[in-house]
Amino acid sequence: MPDTFLDQIKQRYDGEMAIDKSELSSLSYLLSQISERLVQMAEDALKSKDEANANELYSIERHLSNAGHKIERLLAE
Repeated sequence: MPDTFLDQIKQRYDGEMAIDKSELSSLSYLLSQISERLVQMAEDALKSKDEANANELYSIERHLSNAGHKIERLLAE
């Protein structure tokens, strides 16, 4: 079974250097801000009856949100 994203990050830094949690925290915050902006843009697209672009924006937001959750798990370790 291939390594998960978290396993890959741990292997990359294991024994070499500690993960910079303050940098990860900043990235997590930025991802959440971008996600909020994408949701607002998607809602605006829906109001304009532009469902195709709204769906794409929601999809992008979900991917960024998942990345943010992965970073949060790294921070919790």
